[in-house]
Amino acid sequence: AAQEGGLFLGTATSPRTAVRILALLGRPAGASARWDLLVDPVQTGPNEITALAAQWYISPTKLPHGPVDTVILGVEIARIDVSTMPASITVLAPAPDAIAWSRDAASGDLYYTRPTYMVPSEDSLYQPIADTVFRATSGGGTPVWGRPEMPGQVSGRVEGLAVAGGRVFVSYRWAEFVSTPGGPPPRLQTTSRIAEITAGVEATARMTQIGFTADRWGRLAITGDGTALIAESILPAGRDLYRIGVTP
Repeated sequence: AAQEGGLFLGTATSPRTAVRILALLGRPAGASARWDLLVDPVQTGPNEITALAAQWYISPTKLPHGPVDTVILGVEIARIDVSTMPASITVLAPAPDAIAWSRDAASGDLYYTRPTYMVPSEDSLYQPIADTVFRATSGGGTPVWGRPEMPGQVSGRVEGLAVAGGRVFVSYRWAEFVSTPGGPPPRLQTTSRIAEITAGVEATARMTQIGFTADRWGRLAITGDGTALIAESILPAGRDLYRIGVTP
């Protein structure tokens, strides 16, 4: 577990000379709870960034299953003024337990994704069984889409979220055992999809991957003019970025 953290301001040419302007792993002035990390900060002004402030949950080791991956638990979406020392923050909206977020540059609306986890067991802690995308409000959030339950799926989750001009895009995946008549024992197949959400339903499946090696689409971003997604492709041998046109 990290013992020290912060937001640092420096230059691309000399990153090691960066100065910490905001301490993390504690509760900054104006925050509602402890901040451990800032998820996907984006520049939203000449001297400001906006980010999802979140906490870490690091599970204790449970033999014989070993340690469970670190889980991100969102706290709130906040604007951070990096021209002050220390940096000053303005909380924009609560985002409890969120794992991803996006800002619509056209309207300024904020969105976040929050999983629903299954009851923890010795085999599985914080295993998502549902995901919901919310439009953030000062009082919480308004649901705009829920990940569908696929017949026969054994796992699934939302990976990425991007919004522009009121258009909402998500990447999500699910896994299921499949077999063919007379073939080998059932194998775990992963389906990963990038989709556009309209009026609370999946209107357009933009890109789909299906395979047995857990290839999947990961995090999403969108260009400033809203005409193309930048999608993370996660493969066994590494990761790539793809530009995917989404012009209506």
